[in-house]
Amino acid sequence: MNRIIGFFLAVALLVFPVGVLGADEASFSVTSSKTSYRVGDEITVSLSVDAGTYATTLNVIDFDLSIDDTAVIEPSNPSSPFTAGSIYSGVGMQSYSDGLMNAVVYINPESQPANRSGLIGTVTFTALKVGRATLAYDRIEAAEENNETEFVNTLAGSLTIEVAAGDASSGSTDVSASTGTTGSTSGTSGAGTARATPVSSTSARTGPEHIILAVIIAGMIAYLGFSWYRGNKYYPKI
Repeated sequence: MNRIIGFFLAVALLVFPVGVLGADEASFSVTSSKTSYRVGDEITVSLSVDAGTYATTLNVIDFDLSIDDTAVIEPSNPSSPFTAGSIYSGVGMQSYSDGLMNAVVYINPESQPANRSGLIGTVTFTALKVGRATLAYDRIEAAEENNETEFVNTLAGSLTIEVAAGDASSGSTDVSASTGTTGSTSGTSGAGTARATPVSSTSARTGPEHIILAVIIAGMIAYLGFSWYRGNKYYPKI
């Protein structure tokens, strides 16, 4: 029995090298120059990515950015809220409706940057009334070049904006957005950038290796269950 279990574990380790799960991630952040504004102010929010191990291959990003309270802030231009940066300069589509903004961006095939980490683009909001609103990635589907059907692992941060009735405090800033692997945060500190707390994004499937692991685990469970049944069916409990 122990030999069989050891065999399955060895196969799992061969299929899943140490560090495969959770190590290869693209970290997405949402930041602003400050976190406190006043009614009527324009709020420019930057959407960025640390592509990590995908720094030379990340090619297409399809994401949803949500606003939890549209009575507090709303895109200044709802029909075209997103402005692309220089890295992912191609915009396949963008839309906004009921607090959810969607955009699909991609690398220009005729002018491919060497590094795909950096600014994805910006969104400008208008502060409508006193309150607090949080911007968060609801969904991220990011794919590598020449492999648009399997999405990479992603991690994302959120940002909370406060709108006050009077003048916004000029010093109401925090350190930079924190993004990184699950269970830890990382980032570059700098005055004037809001802190974004890392949260797990609802990214899509991350590749065939997870399916292989699931098959191995299912096989182990089936074998152990069958072995227990075979060893106990002739000895019913009294």
